[in-house]
Amino acid sequence: MIVEVGALSPPIVLHDTHDLRSWIYWSPDGKRLSYFNDSSTVLISKDGKNKIFLPSPDGKGKIMSWANDGSTIYAASCSGGFIRTYKISLSTSTIKLVSKYKSNLILSGTTAYSLFGSLTPDGNSLITSAGTSRSDIWIMEGFPQPQ
Repeated sequence: MIVEVGALSPPIVLHDTHDLRSWIYWSPDGKRLSYFNDSSTVLISKDGKNKIFLPSPDGKGKIMSWANDGSTIYAASCSGGFIRTYKISLSTSTIKLVSKYKSNLILSGTTAYSLFGSLTPDGNSLITSAGTSRSDIWIMEGFPQPQ
């Protein structure tokens, strides 16, 4: 869903994004959104009418960052005790492994985790952070109720 800041119009709902499995990222020119589903890197126009499927990295915990010129998406994923970095070319629809390194970050189906990433302004490094967390449910009692 896209909500225009400061507008009184209703949000634009992008249909057929039930396959969303990651954060949503804007392209540098603001014309497209990108996200991962179970098998692809998905590009979708901001009006929801055009959708393109590109290769996707293997593993869990996928993150991406657009190159400043919008020609490439850099992605990282974690699987089998390794963090892998990929370069996804929009012009050729290909994916290339850029780096692979051993990590003590193990993402399992039973652990809640979050990954974030951003390409540095010079485009030479992909900065990532990862963490595991747990959630609690709180009941707050004894405070004034809204009227």
